[in-house]
Amino acid sequence: MARKSKQSTGEPNPQWRYLAWGLAAGLWLMIAAALASYDPADWPGYSVAPYNAQPSNLVGRFGAVIAHKTYLMCGPGVWVLMAGWFAGLVTLAMRKPITQPVLRAIGLIIMAVATSAMLTLTSRTIVMLQDRPEGAGGLLAIFINHELTHRFGTLGTLVCLTVGFWVGAVLAVDQLVMVAVTFVGKRFANLGHMLQQIRRPRFALAGRFGGSTRASATVKPSSRVPIRRGTKRVDDEEHIDEEA
Repeated sequence: MARKSKQSTGEPNPQWRYLAWGLAAGLWLMIAAALASYDPADWPGYSVAPYNAQPSNLVGRFGAVIAHKTYLMCGPGVWVLMAGWFAGLVTLAMRKPITQPVLRAIGLIIMAVATSAMLTLTSRTIVMLQDRPEGAGGLLAIFINHELTHRFGTLGTLVCLTVGFWVGAVLAVDQLVMVAVTFVGKRFANLGHMLQQIRRPRFALAGRFGGSTRASATVKPSSRVPIRRGTKRVDDEEHIDEEA
């Protein structure tokens, strides 16, 4: 009865999960090594001649082909995809579910393309990719930059790419984005509170440029007091003389 209930639930065997995770982790490690050890002089690159007699890529000819095709199409933004892939592997290893995997994958793709486009727009020299005839950001990023700069200019294109990266981040790692926004907001709030507590110097210029009515009112009574006393003494003396 227990076996029938397990089969009826339709849950996959944990062994298959471990096997799939191991294959995905091994594939990630091979692709990461291939991308990290990319050499333009390896076949099938076309920016350096002659080719290396033996591929210098750590994964051999397979790694050289994978790295060349990946950088040709996606550019350096592919490392955003690799980071998302690694985060997914860690999440599954911790036995935590990945919610909305399709939306998160779309967000990672948007972030990767926006990263390559921004690097191409702001930097013309990227290590290992600066000798490519088409450019350093990949064909997809170059096409997007060409279309956007033709319509919005350089500054408008940079703003569009930044907004696109933000949208991709919200789709891919919404919780991390909210934590970052909350952290930055608290820091700005603390900074504003500190600025409000700073005592500003107050300059007293009363009486120097025309004076004020309050200052003159305080000065005049002090000058009139002895005069009034003097008049009272004179009146008393005259009154005594008359009686005498």
